[in-house]
Amino acid sequence: MATLLIDEIVSGAGEFDIGNMQLAYMFVRVLATGNDVHRLTPMADLDRYARLGFVTFGSRQDLDEDGERTFWRHPIWIEFLDFEWSPVPQYFGGDFTLWANHVRYSFAPGAEAHLWVYGF
Repeated sequence: MATLLIDEIVSGAGEFDIGNMQLAYMFVRVLATGNDVHRLTPMADLDRYARLGFVTFGSRQDLDEDGERTFWRHPIWIEFLDFEWSPVPQYFGGDFTLWANHVRYSFAPGAEAHLWVYGF
């Protein structure tokens, strides 16, 4: 069973250090959309929006004389008011996890979301 790694209300931009973990899935519930966010059409998708924000996962490494840096994966764009994400299994060795030690988020001005991240 996956362990809850992050359970936070977030806004603006920031990041979490979660240690070296295998990520299993993430849930995001948008609590406020902010001013620069637009609903996407058609009317059937009343919970789909553009420009809500993103979450990404990274790995902090010390690879050269410049010291530690965090290397980030492609952003996971939040497009629904209630959003679920999990890794695509064929990309990560046939299971539903990937390794990371940092979680970064950025949401539109005025937007607020509840972020849950689970891992092993």
